[in-house]
Amino acid sequence: MKTKPIAECPFCNSNNTMVEDDVQFNGNIFFVRRCWKCRERFVEYNTIIQNMPWSTMEEFEAGPEQMFTEHVKRRMEGIAHENHGD
Repeated sequence: MKTKPIAECPFCNSNNTMVEDDVQFNGNIFFVRRCWKCRERFVEYNTIIQNMPWSTMEEFEAGPEQMFTEHVKRRMEGIAHENHGD
């Protein structure tokens, strides 16, 4: 899977974009963005995660390897879920 930087314009690949509006719908946040370079508009979205376990900076610094491992595990489970259409 090819990834792209957040907010990269799909028309001219510029990273110089701004959020014009945002909408929450069906557990997602949709961002209407405009590119400063080519002036085109495009939409990005993020998923709202309920009950996400947060940690303090002290907890993160005390165990970054464990937190990174858990993050990768959750991310891979999410990708597997998306690919199987569950």
